[in-house]
Amino acid sequence: MVAMKICVCGWYKDEQFYETLHAVSKDYNIVIVSHKPGGLYLGLPFVEIPNIGLEWGAYNYYLMQIWDGASNVLFTHDDTKVSDLGVFDRIATLPHDVAYIFRDRSEERANAGKHGRAVFMSARFLRLVKDTRCDCREAKGYIDKHHHIGQQLKGTGAHRGFWFDPENTGHNSGKPPLGVRHYNAAIYHFHWYLGRVRDRKLNNESMDVVNRVYFPEYECGRRGTWRHKEAEQKKYALA
Repeated sequence: MVAMKICVCGWYKDEQFYETLHAVSKDYNIVIVSHKPGGLYLGLPFVEIPNIGLEWGAYNYYLMQIWDGASNVLFTHDDTKVSDLGVFDRIATLPHDVAYIFRDRSEERANAGKHGRAVFMSARFLRLVKDTRCDCREAKGYIDKHHHIGQQLKGTGAHRGFWFDPENTGHNSGKPPLGVRHYNAAIYHFHWYLGRVRDRKLNNESMDVVNRVYFPEYECGRRGTWRHKEAEQKKYALA
């Protein structure tokens, strides 16, 4: 089995979650890429970088600067609750190249089947992302048709690694500031990218990339709260 490492986007500094990570750190190499200065993280390895690009900015830093080139990785936010430490072993044995991790089907439905709060990725998928040039719509720029109608969103340039908005220094709700893309733009790009990989438009080998898996013992927050859980389960009546 290929070893799994864990990249944590540090922002909310949920103490319980860091205690959980410390408890499994003997089995899993963990690095916190923090967007907020001043964390100690119970002695876990960490690096502080500017708050740019939300979680995908942190994930990209890990991929391009820290990743060992051979390990599978769980990318996750730090506003997370874990009720069973064994869940990390179960995530580590996932057979997929990419899998979004959801609490249950209600959370999946509420997030339209994609999010950046917890995503498992295989080493071979990460090698593809790191080494392949992406000259996408975000790279070239386009006219904003949703938030600041008619305004030009400038291209960020062709890239390797995970795309993120370099103009986003903290926008995570509501209407984006002028010149900033919507806070979900990076996950939209990532999901689009998965479709390209699935259809073998970027790669020579087949990859199993568009997957949703369910771990009720791994509960992702939403901007540091869990108020959404009951509403999601009530609305969609799914478990």
